[in-house]
Amino acid sequence: MGMGSQYHINADAHGLSKATVHCCIKRVCNILIHTLLGEEVRWPAAPALAIPQLFMRTANFPRIAGIVDGLLIKIDAQHNNEGAFVDRNGDHSINIMVVCGSNIEFFYASA
Repeated sequence: MGMGSQYHINADAHGLSKATVHCCIKRVCNILIHTLLGEEVRWPAAPALAIPQLFMRTANFPRIAGIVDGLLIKIDAQHNNEGAFVDRNGDHSINIMVVCGSNIEFFYASA
């Protein structure tokens, strides 16, 4: 899931069928939703109903709570644990993820 690769690529890499990979991903998602979602996902301080209304007014998007995007920021090669910083393009980088609201306010950022 974290790599975003297709089922058949994961299936071939691990000697599994696509159906097995699908079942594993579905099981992990259900566990995440039912055990961690309530503990880890928090709405911003604004009332929850106001956020989708703001997105609708701003961009004509219905039922949106936030926009998620990621970015690879190139860095100089690290001496310790260099392999951990090599991205899919073979460059040295760190992965940044952000969640923004309708007015480009940051709800969450992780590097």
